[in-house]
Amino acid sequence: MAYAFLTVALYAATVASSPIAASPGLGSLPGGLGGSTGGFTGTGSFPGLPGGGSSGTSPFPGFPSGGFGGSTGTGSSPSLPSGGFGGVGGTGSSGLGGAGGIFTPVHSNGFAERQSAGASSTANGASGPCMPVTVLYARGTSELGNIGSSVGLSLMSDLNTLFPNKVAFQGVNYSADVAGDEQLGKPGGTAATSQANGIISACPSTKLFISGYSEGAMVAHNAVAGLSTANKAKVTGVLVFGDPFDGQTISGYPESQVKTFCAQGDAVCQGSISISAAHLSYPGPDTQAGVQWIQQLAGL
Repeated sequence: MAYAFLTVALYAATVASSPIAASPGLGSLPGGLGGSTGGFTGTGSFPGLPGGGSSGTSPFPGFPSGGFGGSTGTGSSPSLPSGGFGGVGGTGSSGLGGAGGIFTPVHSNGFAERQSAGASSTANGASGPCMPVTVLYARGTSELGNIGSSVGLSLMSDLNTLFPNKVAFQGVNYSADVAGDEQLGKPGGTAATSQANGIISACPSTKLFISGYSEGAMVAHNAVAGLSTANKAKVTGVLVFGDPFDGQTISGYPESQVKTFCAQGDAVCQGSISISAAHLSYPGPDTQAGVQWIQQLAGL
């Protein structure tokens, strides 16, 4: 199944310019690129970022000769926790070694860069007074806070700049981890459904939008699908970016009220394992276009 391999990419943060699959056993490269075939070890050694390695064997169904290794190690940065992700196994393919702390980048435009400590954000606008518009947003895999530091932060900033004191921005409180990826966003979807029901109950007149990026896009799909018919009717729109479910409809919800941004070259939207720069490109013009779509549907 193509999506099974997507979970590898979400944690390896492989980009098109880094064809590690063709180079087995890159354990000595900076950033902790590990060896291949099942469990292995690796060390993170990017200057200025936490070190530490990881090892272990934890094969998942559908993964050839291995999967994500268990994680051990110590982060060398005092501001970051120790530990990290184990290597990715697979016969004939190199894996990413463990990284101490949060993430060791394998590319300057990789997930680690946008998810570094200090760049995360948390938004709990739904705990304040009811606003004309509420956006419930689910971040991507391993992003920090409850909206992350990429698409969510950009979307919130654009909305607040154009429509001050009119939008409540609320992050979905879920773990955004590999387990959720393997379950196609269902755990986060359950959490988001609960939060959406709470928002609808507390602020019945607000125009609710449910949004998400990458794993969070799957969460958004599941969140709306989990609502009652009456509460689905209270969701004004669904806005997703880099969506692995691109093209899939939401049961009982109008397709015309779903807006999807999938950049040209973003293979995640096609269920591929490759994460290119396109998957990281949504903050900016795409989030601004998303704000304009919200404005149109909400009548701001």
